Amino acid sequence: MIANTPEIILLCQDADFITAFKTAQQEHWPELPSKLTITPINSRLNRLDPSVTFDLIVSPANSYGRLDGAFDDAISLAFSPRDDYEALMRAVQLKLYEKWRGFAPPPAHARLCGFLSRWSRIRGAVPGWLSVLLCGSR
Repeated sequence: MIANTPEIILLCQDADFITAFKTAQQEHWPELPSKLTITPINSRLNRLDPSVTFDLIVSPANSYGRLDGAFDDAISLAFSPRDDYEALMRAVQLKLYEKWRGFAPPPAHARLCGFLSRWSRIRGAVPGWLSVLLCGSR
Protein backbone atom coordinates (compact mmCIF):
# COMPACT_ATOMS: atom_id res chain seq x y z
CA MET A 1 0.00 0.00 0.00
CA ILE A 2 1.32 3.46 -0.90
CA ALA A 3 1.82 5.68 2.16
CA ASN A 4 -0.79 8.40 2.68
CA THR A 5 -3.09 7.03 0.00
CA PRO A 6 -6.68 7.72 0.98
CA GLU A 7 -9.33 5.07 1.12
CA ILE A 8 -11.97 5.43 -1.57
CA ILE A 9 -15.55 4.67 -0.61
CA LEU A 10 -17.53 3.53 -3.65
CA LEU A 11 -21.18 4.26 -2.92
CA CYS A 12 -23.56 2.06 -4.94
CA GLN A 13 -27.32 1.89 -4.50
CA ASP A 14 -27.48 -1.35 -6.45
CA ALA A 15 -25.48 -4.37 -5.27
CA ASP A 16 -25.11 -5.46 -8.92
CA PHE A 17 -22.86 -2.43 -9.50
CA ILE A 18 -20.59 -3.53 -6.67
CA THR A 19 -20.35 -6.98 -8.24
CA ALA A 20 -19.63 -5.42 -11.64
CA PHE A 21 -16.92 -3.19 -10.14
CA LYS A 22 -15.24 -6.11 -8.41
CA THR A 23 -15.39 -8.25 -11.56
CA ALA A 24 -13.94 -5.46 -13.72
CA GLN A 25 -11.26 -4.71 -11.13
CA GLN A 26 -10.15 -8.35 -11.00
CA GLU A 27 -10.10 -8.59 -14.79
CA HIS A 28 -8.51 -5.25 -15.69
CA TRP A 29 -6.52 -4.22 -12.62
CA PRO A 30 -5.80 -7.26 -10.43
CA GLU A 31 -2.96 -5.49 -8.59
CA LEU A 32 -5.30 -2.72 -7.36
CA PRO A 33 -5.86 -4.09 -3.82
CA SER A 34 -2.13 -3.85 -3.13
CA LYS A 35 -2.03 -0.21 -4.26
CA LEU A 36 -5.28 1.36 -3.12
CA THR A 37 -8.12 0.63 -0.73
CA ILE A 38 -11.56 0.87 -2.33
CA THR A 39 -14.45 0.02 -0.04
CA PRO A 40 -17.77 -0.56 -1.84
CA ILE A 41 -20.86 0.28 0.22
CA ASN A 42 -24.36 -0.69 -0.87
CA SER A 43 -26.37 2.31 0.34
CA ARG A 44 -27.84 5.68 -0.53
CA LEU A 45 -26.03 8.87 0.43
CA ASN A 46 -28.75 9.89 2.88
CA ARG A 47 -28.81 6.43 4.49
CA LEU A 48 -25.11 5.99 5.19
CA ASP A 49 -24.30 4.59 8.58
CA PRO A 50 -23.07 7.41 10.85
CA SER A 51 -19.81 5.51 11.32
CA VAL A 52 -18.96 6.12 7.64
CA THR A 53 -17.03 9.38 7.46
CA PHE A 54 -15.28 11.05 4.56
CA ASP A 55 -13.39 14.18 3.61
CA LEU A 56 -14.62 14.53 0.05
CA ILE A 57 -17.54 13.60 -2.19
CA VAL A 58 -16.94 13.23 -5.92
CA SER A 59 -19.93 13.90 -8.14
CA PRO A 60 -20.26 13.05 -11.83
CA ALA A 61 -21.16 16.66 -12.69
CA ASN A 62 -20.85 18.18 -16.14
CA SER A 63 -18.89 20.99 -17.78
CA TYR A 64 -21.58 23.55 -16.96
CA GLY A 65 -22.01 22.58 -13.31
CA ARG A 66 -25.64 21.59 -13.81
CA LEU A 67 -26.45 19.35 -10.87
CA ASP A 68 -29.33 17.62 -12.61
CA GLY A 69 -28.60 13.92 -12.09
CA ALA A 70 -29.87 11.58 -9.39
CA PHE A 71 -26.66 11.67 -7.32
CA ASP A 72 -26.48 15.43 -7.84
CA ASP A 73 -29.98 15.62 -6.33
CA ALA A 74 -28.82 13.67 -3.28
CA ILE A 75 -25.81 15.97 -2.88
CA SER A 76 -27.98 19.09 -3.24
CA LEU A 77 -30.43 17.79 -0.66
CA ALA A 78 -27.58 16.96 1.72
CA PHE A 79 -25.51 20.12 1.38
CA SER A 80 -27.77 22.98 0.34
CA PRO A 81 -29.61 25.05 2.94
CA ARG A 82 -33.11 23.68 3.50
CA ASP A 83 -34.73 26.74 1.96
CA ASP A 84 -32.45 26.96 -1.11
CA TYR A 85 -32.17 23.69 -3.06
CA GLU A 86 -30.10 25.23 -5.88
CA ALA A 87 -27.51 26.89 -3.60
CA LEU A 88 -24.87 24.21 -4.22
CA MET A 89 -25.38 24.34 -7.98
CA ARG A 90 -25.00 28.14 -7.95
CA ALA A 91 -21.79 27.83 -5.92
CA VAL A 92 -20.40 25.29 -8.40
CA GLN A 93 -21.36 27.43 -11.36
CA LEU A 94 -19.73 30.47 -9.73
CA LYS A 95 -16.47 28.51 -9.39
CA LEU A 96 -16.73 27.41 -13.03
CA TYR A 97 -17.31 30.99 -14.09
CA GLU A 98 -14.36 32.27 -12.04
CA LYS A 99 -11.98 29.66 -13.45
CA TRP A 100 -13.25 29.04 -16.99
CA ARG A 101 -15.89 31.73 -17.62
CA GLY A 102 -18.71 29.23 -17.09
CA PHE A 103 -17.67 26.12 -19.03
CA ALA A 104 -14.93 23.71 -17.98
CA PRO A 105 -13.33 22.61 -21.26
CA PRO A 106 -12.34 18.99 -21.78
CA PRO A 107 -10.18 17.54 -20.33
CA ALA A 108 -10.23 20.11 -17.51
CA HIS A 109 -13.77 19.16 -16.48
CA ALA A 110 -12.70 15.54 -16.11
CA ARG A 111 -10.03 16.58 -13.60
CA LEU A 112 -11.84 19.29 -11.69
CA CYS A 113 -15.14 20.99 -12.33
CA GLY A 114 -15.38 22.79 -9.05
CA PHE A 115 -13.91 22.33 -5.63
CA LEU A 116 -15.98 23.76 -2.82
CA SER A 117 -14.60 24.31 0.62
CA ARG A 118 -16.73 23.70 3.69
CA TRP A 119 -20.35 24.68 3.06
CA SER A 120 -21.66 26.99 5.75
CA ARG A 121 -24.96 25.21 6.33
CA ILE A 122 -25.63 21.58 5.58
CA ARG A 123 -28.95 19.87 5.48
CA GLY A 124 -27.74 17.35 8.02
CA ALA A 125 -28.16 14.17 6.00
CA VAL A 126 -24.46 13.45 5.62
CA PRO A 127 -21.98 13.24 8.51
CA GLY A 128 -18.28 13.88 8.43
CA TRP A 129 -17.83 15.73 5.15
CA LEU A 130 -15.30 18.43 4.39
CA SER A 131 -15.57 19.19 0.67
CA VAL A 132 -17.41 18.37 -2.52
CA LEU A 133 -15.53 17.68 -5.76
CA LEU A 134 -17.57 17.83 -8.93
CA CYS A 135 -16.12 16.23 -12.02
CA GLY A 136 -17.26 14.40 -15.07
CA SER A 137 -17.58 14.37 -18.82
CA ARG A 138 -21.25 14.53 -19.71
